[in-house]
Amino acid sequence: MAFVDLVVTVLGEPSVWVGVGEKGWKDRAFAACREKFVAYGYSKPVEEDCAVEMDFHVSDPRLYEIDLDNLLKPAIDGLGMAIFRSGNTGEQFDSEDFWIKRIVAQKLATDGNPRLEISVMPWEER
Repeated sequence: MAFVDLVVTVLGEPSVWVGVGEKGWKDRAFAACREKFVAYGYSKPVEEDCAVEMDFHVSDPRLYEIDLDNLLKPAIDGLGMAIFRSGNTGEQFDSEDFWIKRIVAQKLATDGNPRLEISVMPWEER
């Protein structure tokens, strides 16, 4: 199934992996991604290689207190459950996110509107 670029904004302060608020953040990321996925007309999970870009807009004090890699895990878990097939473990945020072949991510100081902007697109080998 070829898909068009999926662009999603998740509102709120992004949470880090194993941090306070991680579960709530994953739930929010899932809901925003799922809503957009359905709005784009998708009815079946993505089962093809894709690339993901993530822009984490975090509050100024957190910009130098949190690691970018720790922001990635909860965001990918929420996204994964929204667009990929569930994994085999039966765990809530286990999905077949192995379809992600490339990730580009950055953290930025927010303009007063903390959020995560996600773009998912078909993967092309460079």
